[in-house]
Amino acid sequence: MGRPSLVHERRPQIVEAAKRVIGKYGVEGATQERIASEAQLSRAHIRHYVGNRDELIQLVWNSTMEPYAQEMHERVQAAHTGLGLAGVLDFLFGTGVEASPDDAVFDAFLAWSQHDERVRERLLDSYETVVTEVAAAIRATYPKMDVAESEALGYAMLCLTIGSSSMSVLQFPAKQTGRLRDVAASMIHAAATV
Repeated sequence: MGRPSLVHERRPQIVEAAKRVIGKYGVEGATQERIASEAQLSRAHIRHYVGNRDELIQLVWNSTMEPYAQEMHERVQAAHTGLGLAGVLDFLFGTGVEASPDDAVFDAFLAWSQHDERVRERLLDSYETVVTEVAAAIRATYPKMDVAESEALGYAMLCLTIGSSSMSVLQFPAKQTGRLRDVAASMIHAAATV
């Protein structure tokens, strides 16, 4: 009988180490040597458990982005069942964008998108999904709003969210950041009632 596989233990360990390295050095500085050192494994172990650097970056992407996308999707689905836009706005301007170690990883991917077309396309695809889902939640709450207007508002919500998240490192007072959700709700309501 062979030894049990350690892939289910090692892969998350390596992905978390890679996230820390990417957060500190950016995508371009996330060498296998640095990741191996952070994970306290050899480069050969990194390759064995996750493959090459591109495959590891893919795993980091999935680990960073998919939980946010899933939560957003669930909030949008709730908006369609009559719970309204509140849950989506709470996620965008509260629980979904609270300071997190993933912020540095996200910022590194955003910076690297200027140099890597694949990363840029993936970010654009992710952003377009958020805009489309937020627009759908807006239309679920305001059914008379047309698609173009709801998508413009979805884009505005995305911009406000990313801006707020990026500025969270400055640690603005909660009274300022807390009001952003209310401002977003007011923007949507004002556009819907024009």
